[in-house]
Amino acid sequence: MKIIAFDGHDGSGKSTLAKHIAYVYGYDYVRPFSEPLGNEIADQVAKGNFDLASSTALHAVQAKIKKARTKNGLVLDRGWLSMVTVLPERLHVEWERLGQKMTTVVVWADYETTLKRLQGRNNPAEEAEWDHRHFVQLYKGLAEKYQLGVIDTSADSDISNKSPCASLAAKQLLSSPRYSRGFLLIRPAQLIARNLGVILR
Repeated sequence: MKIIAFDGHDGSGKSTLAKHIAYVYGYDYVRPFSEPLGNEIADQVAKGNFDLASSTALHAVQAKIKKARTKNGLVLDRGWLSMVTVLPERLHVEWERLGQKMTTVVVWADYETTLKRLQGRNNPAEEAEWDHRHFVQLYKGLAEKYQLGVIDTSADSDISNKSPCASLAAKQLLSSPRYSRGFLLIRPAQLIARNLGVILR
């Protein structure tokens, strides 16, 4: 079964792209860490109960994968990389092992864009608890470390409205023969219509 994980910090546009790609490919769309489980995991991380947080999250992801095993495919809205951002390095191995079983795309936006999008959400107090600058930098660094494809939505002001540029970037990235051979950074604003090509830099 094909599994695609869209990862990235809040406000990057990952949920929008994950839902759209699931629709386009006819895959199941799931959020393994949706509330209330996500809050429980975050609370355990905040308390330093990393082993419990990791095992709880891993069970949740594996359960979602097992449940969809008879389906055409699965799109995860957050996956293994999200847990790597909050767990100590000693617990990364089992998550990295899980990541090898799926195609992972990092959806990324710069700090200023991220902050602007988050300020427009309904719960600014909750969003303020996170060190957004840290996570924006961390996701991009991890994408380079693990050689994952990155879709930069910084210049895409319509990401919340299923921007065709970002959606096309996601489809191009997933179908690119180069994707499995190294780090790619796709900027949706640089997409060109001819042959549905993309400019990679």
